Amino acid sequence: VCPGRELAEASLFVCVAMTLAAFDISPGDGPRPVHGNTQGTISHPKPFDCVIRPRSERSVALILEE
Repeated sequence: VCPGRELAEASLFVCVAMTLAAFDISPGDGPRPVHGNTQGTISHPKPFDCVIRPRSERSVALILEE
């Protein structure tokens, strides 16, 4: 077992939580995506349309500060 696994999982959780707190994420205007992954050793979700908007002006300011 990788000794940094817990740290990596915690870091990923914080990153996702901060993203969801700062942005409204909704489906795009295109057709509803078909769930699927790319093929290969390292796979990831196939591309899909979505709309990502900041939740507030404060979110915009915090993002621009980074």
